This record gives sequence, C-alpha cells and structure tokens, in this order.
Amino acid sequence: MTTHNDSVSFDINTFYRTMIDDVYNYGVEVNGTKEINNYRAVLFNVENPIVQIRNVSKRYIAAEMLWYFCGRNDVDFIGKYASMWKRLTDDGKTNNSAYGYIMKRKHGFDQIEKMIELLKIDPYSRRAIININVPNENVIETKDEMCTICLNFQLRNNLLNCTAVMRSNDIYFGVPMDTCAFITVQKYIAKALGVECGTYTLFAMSLH
Repeated sequence: MTTHNDSVSFDINTFYRTMIDDVYNYGVEVNGTKEINNYRAVLFNVENPIVQIRNVSKRYIAAEMLWYFCGRNDVDFIGKYASMWKRLTDDGKTNNSAYGYIMKRKHGFDQIEKMIELLKIDPYSRRAIININVPNENVIETKDEMCTICLNFQLRNNLLNCTAVMRSNDIYFGVPMDTCAFITVQKYIAKALGVECGTYTLFAMSLH
C-alpha cells in the first residue's frame, strides 16, 4: 500500500495544497472518508498564516480569533459566523472546542501566559505544552470532542517553534482555521519573548 506521511513547505499555500494532494493521492478510504494516518507537515514561513488559494472567510477568521483571545466559549457569539458551532454543542450554550476558553480560563489559569513565563525562566524547557484535549467521561456521547491534543513550543536557536498535535484534522475547515489560530498564538508568545518565529509543525493522527 502506498502512503505519504511527511511534507515540508515554505509558504502557507504550498503547505495547504500539499496536504490536499497527499490525501487525494495517498489517502485510504475509511467509512466513506479518505484519510492518512500519522501525517506530519512542516511550515517554515509562518509570516502569513491565512490560506489564499481558496476562499477562506477572513470575516470568520477574525471572529474566531476574537472569540479565542477573549477566552469565550459561548455558542451565541461564534454561531453568528459559522452555523456548525450551533450543531456542535452539548448544552446549546457552550462549545467544548472553544480553544481560547480552554487555553485561557478552563483550568483556572492562562496557559498561554504560563508558557511565556516558563520560557522566560527556562528558554530550553521541554515543558512548554498547552493542553487542549483532556480526559472526558462523556467522550462517547459528546457532539464536540476537541480535535487538538496539545500545542508544544520549543525555543531553539532564538526561534520559537510550534507543534500542533491533532487526533483528527479535516482539510476543508479544520486545517486552514486551526493553522491560522495556532500560528497566531505562536506569534503572540514569540513577541512576548522578544524572539522570531521558527517552524510550525502539524502532526495529525488522522488527516482527512
């Protein structure tokens, strides 16, 4: 069986297009969906994280960034910009995959600011991990199980690298939106540390 599980790109459009081509050419059909398991993609230039080769809604991206950085998890706000969030709710009021809320409020402290504090104290730390997905006893019943496992940050050679580990990543919606969001977090942390951004790496257990 032919597979392709690794790609390197120097701009966001190549990064995105390569994933599309790889799933189309090498993906294996699983329950009606083509997927590649344990796929790794590395982006070297994170200056512009917005995909331009398809019509990605900049209005939605701006709304999602605001939702995230305000630490909100309410369906009412984000549902105005993408109706899917109204379907991905267990209580009709909140979303489990509100990554900003998870990073900034859910666990009683701001994980982003904690990573900045950690890397200022120990620039070579291997502990700079923002945890997104956590144990969930309702994993069977929930409509909204977080796709992202964690974000890892490593400061090497005065460059801040970021790795996003995903249990599941869909190419059409998840990849362009998540990539933009996570690189924005990477840039925020890098600026606070007074360094430049290095690479952004996506590791998807299921890219589909």
